[in-house]
Amino acid sequence: MKLTAQDAEMLEGAHGAGTTLAMEVLVAIGRAFDVEQMCDITRAHVALSNQDADIWFAERLVAGGAVCKVPPTVNPGFCLEFFRHVPGLTPEDMSTMERTEAAYRTLGAQLTYNCTPYLQGNVPYFGEVTAYS
Repeated sequence: MKLTAQDAEMLEGAHGAGTTLAMEVLVAIGRAFDVEQMCDITRAHVALSNQDADIWFAERLVAGGAVCKVPPTVNPGFCLEFFRHVPGLTPEDMSTMERTEAAYRTLGAQLTYNCTPYLQGNVPYFGEVTAYS
């Protein structure tokens, strides 16, 4: 897989451990799909899961100093003010939601509380290259 000089710098650690981790994942996915090279994107959306692996990964990116170059919208996200008033949620449930929100906020995500980003302002224009998961 061909990498630009900047891609190689990010992969080799010049921009911190979090960026390196993100690049390792992107390069591995690219190689798995036999991609020739990466391309720049203009919009992104992350389908976070609020599960252990998702929080683990997001917190590792944060701990490594990563910040999204293209701030993604995020789903589902949680309106913490709403859920603080929902009966039956355990302190562990609230902690999981708070950790998820804190990690993605620190990464630079737009916490839109919406799984349809194109209905809430993240609308791709014709010809844009996007990365929506």
